[in-house]
Amino acid sequence: MENFKDIDFSDVLTHEPELERHLDAACKDQVVFEANSEDKDKPKLDIDYERFIVANNLPKVEEAKFDKLVGVIKKVFTELIAAPLSVEMPYGKDKKTQGFAFLEFRSPDEAKIAASAGHGAKIGGVLTCVSFADHDRILQISDKYDEPELYPKTALKEWLMDGRSRDQFLCRFEDGIRTYWHDSIEKQPPAANDGSQMLAETPDLARCPAIWSTQGTYLMVLHKLGVNVFGGNELKKVTSFDHAGVTFASMDPTETYIVTLNEAPEAVEGEGEQKRQQSRIVVWDLTTGEILRKFEAEEGENSYSCKWSPDGKYLARQRKDLVSVFELPSMDMLTDPQTKEKSSIKMKGIDSMEWSPVENVLAIVSNNENALKSSTVAASRLTLLALPTRKTLSTKNLFSSGNQIYWQMNG
Repeated sequence: MENFKDIDFSDVLTHEPELERHLDAACKDQVVFEANSEDKDKPKLDIDYERFIVANNLPKVEEAKFDKLVGVIKKVFTELIAAPLSVEMPYGKDKKTQGFAFLEFRSPDEAKIAASAGHGAKIGGVLTCVSFADHDRILQISDKYDEPELYPKTALKEWLMDGRSRDQFLCRFEDGIRTYWHDSIEKQPPAANDGSQMLAETPDLARCPAIWSTQGTYLMVLHKLGVNVFGGNELKKVTSFDHAGVTFASMDPTETYIVTLNEAPEAVEGEGEQKRQQSRIVVWDLTTGEILRKFEAEEGENSYSCKWSPDGKYLARQRKDLVSVFELPSMDMLTDPQTKEKSSIKMKGIDSMEWSPVENVLAIVSNNENALKSSTVAASRLTLLALPTRKTLSTKNLFSSGNQIYWQMNG
């Protein structure tokens, strides 16, 4: 008996020779069973890194300042989305951290939002944050330069060459989005694009808001992690912008810049209480994808809060009792000609604003809080301001409330 060499079975096997074969078979089955049991009890290595992100451009510190830096990192990400579960920063030969950290979050979705929200945050320098999967993909990119596919303006505007000068319109279906030619002769509008390229690039496309750019060159599709921009006859993806929870996007009249807003981002559950990613307004360069400026959205700011001037040179942002006007591409606030300082336009009770469609004149309606006390007091006031000079062109008292601004097409 090979499996039990220390036990003498000779007397038994002399009388029962068939017993040896049965005992050998039973012993082999028992050994296999025990081996399989041991394998099942062994701990498995967790190789899922979707809950991790890599934060670069951190300060390089010695061991004495390690805990302090970890505290700053946790504080910054707590304000953005949620505190990381762990922060790992390796040391180099100089006994200092190496300027990057691995941050662990509670779920892959929380990690994706943290990477997007943390990108551009300041901890000593300006952080660049990517998910661990993206970091691994970046490291595997070949050093060989491949010429990128360019989308010249002529290719993006091929639809203007239609022989019958037709416009296109968009329809949403259960399985996606399609575009059609607006044809007054045909009983059924001819298809312009089946939307297959958009569907391939955007999961759950049918539920994603889609917005045409100002001149109709691009189609912006908003999904939960950002904005995909499509163009050309086949509506191929031209570029994309990472902005988690985005609810609004708008291009300037020249189709050079884009502003995105996550007006009401979804709450992400954390331990003890719900952490919420702060609403954020981001202004981008459409061609390069560079972030020109971003703001933490204040209470009450929505898709009507940011508006482009007709020439695309300025972006006006409405807040409580303030209108801030920024100049492109620097996104610096306009200077007040009187004080020579960069400042917002202050006006009590600002309700709405609209740019003239033909010149840089801003119409602002402000409500009078004293109007309810007396019928002889104007309910609101309309003010026309020329920019960048801030010269008041006209004012008019309005005795009815709930006024809306509508410019005539020629201003």
